[in-house]
Amino acid sequence: MALTVVKTSALSGTITNAQLAGSIDLTSKVTGTLPAANGGTGATSFSPGKILQVTNGDYSTQHNNSTDDLADIGVSATITPAATSSKIFITADTQYSMAAVGSQTFMGGVNIFADKGGAGYNKISGGGSFGEYYALGFTSQATGVERRVNGRWTACMLWSPSTTSACTFKLYSHNNATNGLSCTYDSITTHINLMEVGA
Repeated sequence: MALTVVKTSALSGTITNAQLAGSIDLTSKVTGTLPAANGGTGATSFSPGKILQVTNGDYSTQHNNSTDDLADIGVSATITPAATSSKIFITADTQYSMAAVGSQTFMGGVNIFADKGGAGYNKISGGGSFGEYYALGFTSQATGVERRVNGRWTACMLWSPSTTSACTFKLYSHNNATNGLSCTYDSITTHINLMEVGA
């Protein structure tokens, strides 16, 4: 974007504010590396694959799911890509606990869902229903004893939203109705971290 040249006469030494008549043509009148403290990046060039922005969401209230339905566990994070060619690198984690008493098989899982520009949430991680059920663990039938599986669920993935609209991410639990699944267990913080990667 060409702007007006500062002066027609030559300038030497320190340039004062009074000597600046209008704006500066950044395409030809600025050279060298502009420090971050002066509004620059401190870099001499730009290469694809750089992290353009980082956002995150945290949640520390325990979520309990005792049904066979998907359930929002409460954590969310939003990022607005700068370009349609950008990718979003997602990391997420939650402390979980599954428990059951009696003679049944139990299993559970967690998946990442995303909403693009308010169009509604869709699953972007996980496979079929059995992939979701077994993701956190599995135990076979037993009689009259409590069985419990505890651990830390973690996930990372690269997603191409192909939009510059705001994208919001959530985690949903999915389990067998014969057992209980708790996320953010014992109020240990759940996280979603988002990084926009330039194309």
